[in-house]
Amino acid sequence: MEKKVITTSETKITVDGSIINELSEKIPSNIVALNELIKNAYDAQANNIDITIDLPNKKITIVDDGDGMSENSIDELFHISHSQKEYGTEVNGRIIQGSKGLGFLAVFRFGKTVTWNTNTGDNGFQFTVNLDEIVAQRDISNFPIVLNHDRNIKKGTKIEIFMDDSNVKLLQPDLNDQTKIMKIVNSFCDNVMTIKLTINSEDPLISKEINAATERINSQIMKISFDSTKDSNILFEYPFNKKTFELAKIQFDTLITDFDVKIELFAYHLTTNESTKFNQLFQKPDEETPQITPLLYINNNLFNNYNLFNVDINRRKQSGQSLPQLIGTIKVFSKSKDLIFNSDRTQFVQNELTNNITEFLKKINMTIQDEGSKRKKHLNNFEFYKNCTIEYRDGDDIDKIKSLLKQNIDEKFYFRDEVSIDVDLKNNSATYSIFDHNIQIQLSKKKPPNKKQAEKSFVTPILELYIPNASYPLYGPAIDLKKFIKIATDSNGKSVTDIVEIKINNTNETFIGSQQNDTEFEVIYSFNDSETKTDLIKKILIVFKQQTAAVTGNANIKEDLIIYNGLCNYIIEFNPIISKLVTQINSLYDNEETYLEIIACSLRSIYELSMDSIKKHSNISDNNNEFQALKNKITANKLKDNVGFVIDFFNNATKTTSKICTKLDISRHNTSNILQKDKYKAAIEDAHLGAHKSTTNVTKDDVKNLGILTGTYLVLLNELLK
Repeated sequence: MEKKVITTSETKITVDGSIINELSEKIPSNIVALNELIKNAYDAQANNIDITIDLPNKKITIVDDGDGMSENSIDELFHISHSQKEYGTEVNGRIIQGSKGLGFLAVFRFGKTVTWNTNTGDNGFQFTVNLDEIVAQRDISNFPIVLNHDRNIKKGTKIEIFMDDSNVKLLQPDLNDQTKIMKIVNSFCDNVMTIKLTINSEDPLISKEINAATERINSQIMKISFDSTKDSNILFEYPFNKKTFELAKIQFDTLITDFDVKIELFAYHLTTNESTKFNQLFQKPDEETPQITPLLYINNNLFNNYNLFNVDINRRKQSGQSLPQLIGTIKVFSKSKDLIFNSDRTQFVQNELTNNITEFLKKINMTIQDEGSKRKKHLNNFEFYKNCTIEYRDGDDIDKIKSLLKQNIDEKFYFRDEVSIDVDLKNNSATYSIFDHNIQIQLSKKKPPNKKQAEKSFVTPILELYIPNASYPLYGPAIDLKKFIKIATDSNGKSVTDIVEIKINNTNETFIGSQQNDTEFEVIYSFNDSETKTDLIKKILIVFKQQTAAVTGNANIKEDLIIYNGLCNYIIEFNPIISKLVTQINSLYDNEETYLEIIACSLRSIYELSMDSIKKHSNISDNNNEFQALKNKITANKLKDNVGFVIDFFNNATKTTSKICTKLDISRHNTSNILQKDKYKAAIEDAHLGAHKSTTNVTKDDVKNLGILTGTYLVLLNELLK
């Protein structure tokens, strides 16, 4: 038998130059590219970074006074996707930012020819790289880069990027956006390092310590602080007259592992258009109306995500339970290797650590919103007294007069027990003092009653209430609780309706606002008859319940997710695909905990499909001009804005919307309460699970809320288009 002979040979991996272009595209924007170059200087321990953008001469220069690059460091620079740096490790008090070995590719975002001058203090090097030459190589592993040795180069690193016309054209819009420019200059929260940005020989912008405390001081109503490295308390303070007064310390017992959080926020009560007067750094980008927002820093580097700490998180409940006018900083620190995010630092990559950070920020945000909103309305002004003049009897001592003054403080005033009272009988005046605010009240001595008054007989005081309805609809108008008072008279037979005290959960209220969830309130009415010293107390129960019917794609109805505020079930007909989706979503609702993400994405798809139906529809009978204008506004890739335009149409086209509500026997008022553009846009954002758009978590409440909004939206659109 012939012996089998095995021979061997070798091949090798080659890397085409086009890979550089592909990797460069992983850097999604000019702003991210500049941030990458700043990060490299930060990691090199630079204290000063000077960026000059000269569009007329098509050149960008970045100079830093950091450690510079040795020959080995230059080898590392061009070792693609490899780095000796480890993200999260601490060097000389700084947390290392780079680790992916792609930072040098950021230069090619701006131009194809780049020159480096660098010196460690011992050796200086100059070298130039041309992108076209690299891309043209069949195998870049052998591409030579010539290093010119020059000891006269200044310590640190200087990068010169030479642009062409297309680079200049792409960069210009970003340089015109003041918010983006401010975020470049303040991309790091580090008081030791200074970033200076000069554009076209204009006055340079220089980074400085981010100090929200100096913004719109006269409109500040609250300072909120938290530091997990110290304790677990959220501190609420009132800033006034260059002082701070403690309002509350709220224990926030949520377990933190592998990360720490420091928060410093300032809450405001702003007048119309006052949001435009804040530093551009705190302006939320791409909003139709100016909106302020805090900044989120991850390991001292700006993280451009406004959903991880969304100031509008509570607006879907009630405006009175939200604290949306906030600025300041939220800083997250972690040395864990599991702290991973996408290339433009807008989203976390989902894992146990990032999920824990996301959930922590959501919970502490909601706690800040809940606790802060309880106090904010009482800090807008301090007119908490009922009467400017208080009468007292001859012989009343100071304690009695103080008691009368205490009764003169509005029971609803949250800080009622914090008010101190000073009495000055010599000048017939008294002073309320709280948080450095002093309010003067006049005192007046009562005349003694005459004999007839003293002998006056009294009648029995009365307090009777009307019986409320069995239930009230959600999204309905606010309920005036005083209207339930049938009769209220004191022992003199005088009506005392205006002084009857009305309480819900031990809080004085006169209205119950529009409710969005099934709930009930025990309302207590009471007054004290001063002559007979009699306390009269009555109670009623106010119940709110969703008046709904199913919105579906067929006639087989069960308990559904997509509902509207009608009495009869409703079938969607204007788009057959949407009809099928509605039926399928409702079928999945029995297992909503299992299929939350599928349901959320499918609900979002309904809105995307509806835009196509609107664009293809020709005319409507009423408000046709407004409808044609709506069609012209709808554009691709801007779903939130498009839905906002549709909601605006239904709110403004009152004749059309009223006719639909009348036809379906649904409340126009309730429908208007549901048709709030901000609610729709926020809900659609929650339902977007894309890598660059929203949080990676969607809750059952998010899905249920979107189901209610979608039901009303589809019913109105079906009536409009069918």
